[in-house]
Amino acid sequence: MVQNPFTISQYADVVLTLNAESAHGGDFTITSSNITKTYQALGFPVETSSFFVAALSLTGTATGNITKTRDPELTDFSNYNSNGFDWDFDLTSVVIDNSTSPKGVTITGNAFIEQYGTASTTSGLDLDDFLSVAGGASGGTLIYQPAITGSGGYIITQFGTYNDGTYSQTGTKFIDIGVASGTNISGTGVIYGNFYGNSLQEITLSVSAASSSCFHTSTNLAISKTSIVGSGSSQDLHYTWTAQTDEVIDSSSLTVFTVAVALYNEP
Repeated sequence: MVQNPFTISQYADVVLTLNAESAHGGDFTITSSNITKTYQALGFPVETSSFFVAALSLTGTATGNITKTRDPELTDFSNYNSNGFDWDFDLTSVVIDNSTSPKGVTITGNAFIEQYGTASTTSGLDLDDFLSVAGGASGGTLIYQPAITGSGGYIITQFGTYNDGTYSQTGTKFIDIGVASGTNISGTGVIYGNFYGNSLQEITLSVSAASSSCFHTSTNLAISKTSIVGSGSSQDLHYTWTAQTDEVIDSSSLTVFTVAVALYNEP
C-alpha cells in the first residue's frame, strides 16, 4: 500500500470588522454600522478585488459642539496591527455639522487590506482621539511633530509616555489636549537615514525647543542615542528623549522640538 506523503492545508476565513468607537472619553454616540471584510487567513487579496478595499463611512453624534483637533490616522484604530493584519487607512474627509441637535460628524475614507491576519479582528476608530466636544470628557489629541537637521536625509519618529494625573499616554505619538503645564514626558524614537562610515560613538545628537514650542526650552529637555541598526547607507538610529510641557496643551499648541545630527565622518 502506497501512502501519499503530501497533505493540503486550507486556512479558514477570517473577518476584519471596522467601525467607530468612543473609547477614551465617551463623548460620542456611534450611529454607523460595522463594515466587514472576509477572506482567507494570511491571504493577499488582489488589488482590484472587493476584498482589498473597504469603503468607510463612520458617523457619530454628540450633545456639544464638535471640533476637529487633527486628521485621524491608522494608529487611531484600535487593534490596527493585531493578529497579523496588514492594512492602511486613507482619509477622504471629516465633515462636522454643529447646526443640528444632536451635533454630528461623518468620517469617510478607505481601508486598503494588503494581507489578512490569523484570526478575526475588530478595529475601531476612536473619535475621542481627534475630535473634541464642548463640555465633554475628552479634548482630543495632537501628534508630536519633531524636526530634524543634518546631512543624511533624515526622517524621525517620536513616541512619548506621561501621566499628569488626569491624562496619560504610554509609548504613543499623541499628546492629549488638556495636559497640564510642567508635565514631564519621556520616550523613544528612531532616526532613519545615512550614517555610513560612523559608529554609534561617532554620531552626536542634540535637541532644542523654540520659545513658541509647547516644550520648555531647557527644563528636562534631553536626547540620548541608544543603538544603530542596519548597514551601508540605510541605517536606523534609535534614541531616547525627555521634555517638559511649558503650557497647558490646547489645540493650537506646537508639539515641536528640533533634533540636530552631527557625524564625525560626513557621508
